[in-house]
Amino acid sequence: MSFLASASGINLLNLPAGILAVSKSFEALAQGNEPSAFPSGPWRPPEWAQTPLTSLIDQNGNTYVFDAVFNLQHDLEMTVTQNPVLTGTNIVDHAYMQPQTITMDIGMSDTMDSYAPGMWSTAGSKSVNAYTMLKQLALARTVFLIITRLGFYQQMIIQHISAPDDVTTKYALRATVTFQQLIMASVSTQPLPQNSTRPESISLFGSGTISGQSVSTDVINNFSATGENYIPGGALSSLSTGGIQ
Repeated sequence: MSFLASASGINLLNLPAGILAVSKSFEALAQGNEPSAFPSGPWRPPEWAQTPLTSLIDQNGNTYVFDAVFNLQHDLEMTVTQNPVLTGTNIVDHAYMQPQTITMDIGMSDTMDSYAPGMWSTAGSKSVNAYTMLKQLALARTVFLIITRLGFYQQMIIQHISAPDDVTTKYALRATVTFQQLIMASVSTQPLPQNSTRPESISLFGSGTISGQSVSTDVINNFSATGENYIPGGALSSLSTGGIQ
């Protein structure tokens, strides 16, 4: 009989399998045997046998799952005009969506196994490697598909990382990561129809016809004889070698 059951009178049939395994390990220690019943390696949560509620998938198909997500903040904001809108106007021109944001309060532990082998690190501190990888993903402008319990978000990019480090996070990482949605747009060109009746050449408007007006012989002779410049309309201006008087 197990020493746990003999010491406390507990019915072993009512104990979960995990507690029974620990009980057998203590029995092995009490008998001086090797603790082979103890699990080896970092602790792995039993919930990870299922699909995680929150995950990131980058444009290359790589998946990232945090050890813990303590808080998840979904923000959706609509910018609405403060000016009066005419009845019957297309309302889309006066109210538009801001980029959606998601703020995650996440945790990583050095004593906890990764969701998938080598997801955050292959050696060394997993918490430090996770923070380094988050910075690299942000600097590379990596675009993510974020899957959450409330829905999924496309074209998300890391906008802000905050990671306080103190005595309580010596072997862990506690960080707040904000993701913002990228507004994507595409431009398409449409070729002109081949059977268009409009001319392809462009004609410029003419500048008009410029023609001179002949001057009478009397005006020319008068100018030569008197040195006076004849101006149409009857005005005369005297010319001299010193200039205009």
